[in-house]
Amino acid sequence: MFKSQFNDLREFIEKLEKEGELKRIKTEVDWNLEIGAIMRKVHDVDGPAILFEKIKDYQRGFSFFGGGLGLFLLCVQTERS
Repeated sequence: MFKSQFNDLREFIEKLEKEGELKRIKTEVDWNLEIGAIMRKVHDVDGPAILFEKIKDYQRGFSFFGGGLGLFLLCVQTERS
């Protein structure tokens, strides 16, 4: 059975940040129009995972994390080697 080195998403995000593989976006973004467009552009250039910290029309404290799946799979592959 698969066992990850991370206990939760926060640990994974923390690891990405330490490795320079996470970009925090502190500017307010529109959940309906901007997040998808930004993620598409980041993906096209093999950019880092993104953590959007301020989302229009959402309460303070809500965030959106994207682009981490490929990096997670890389971590798992490295862990198994």
